Amino acid sequence: MRGTNSLRASLSSTIFTTRRSFERQLDTSPTTAFHYYCQLQHSQRVNTDLQWKKFMRREWELLSLTKKRLYYAFYFHFKGVDHKGLNKFELAKFLEIPTPAASEYMMFRNTFKYKFDNAWLENSKKLNNLNNKGRLVKRSSITGGHRLTVHIPLNRDKLQSEATNYTKRYQQMCRECRRVWNEKVTVEQKLVIREKWEQEKQAFNDSMHTEIDALKINLTKLNQLELRQEYLLFEESGGESIKKK
Repeated sequence: MRGTNSLRASLSSTIFTTRRSFERQLDTSPTTAFHYYCQLQHSQRVNTDLQWKKFMRREWELLSLTKKRLYYAFYFHFKGVDHKGLNKFELAKFLEIPTPAASEYMMFRNTFKYKFDNAWLENSKKLNNLNNKGRLVKRSSITGGHRLTVHIPLNRDKLQSEATNYTKRYQQMCRECRRVWNEKVTVEQKLVIREKWEQEKQAFNDSMHTEIDALKINLTKLNQLELRQEYLLFEESGGESIKKK
């Protein structure tokens, strides 16, 4: 009998709904300045070691704004990416700068969604109160130290399906939000929301203007130095000196 080497394989449980999402999964290019920082430190551990990534996130947050801006410039300089080809929102995503909502209604909806999700999760906790017979058990105190127990028939499968149906949850949130916006929010309240939205847009534009100016200055300096290597910025600690890549 002749032995053969077998190659075991299994289907991945990951589902890609579009070709773009599949190609994005294959693309290892950093999507944010923090991801670029991680790749410079220890590239093969970026997507595998969660604890290490949390540690690097803390290290990144401790960096001064000046050092972060150096990493911004390093990325565009050494990766050959033209920052002029990015719009403000694409650049803000890379720099991890929060972007304003698309409209005053979307600003209202962001807040509404947060409250709606909390209410939905609270409602789904009813599943934990179901007994083995599929009934919701409610207990209330009555006089004399006794407690009254009420059993309400419920369909466990239906509740479970509703609690995990995120598409239905999102659709219901959108409908309810639009109804509240049209029927409950007054004209005066909408004006206040719009004013706040305009302020956020102005603050975002000012922030991006500052970052773009700083990026241009740092890129000019890098071009003058004619650097061809990426330098890792390590704080000297424990006798460890500054390293190069």
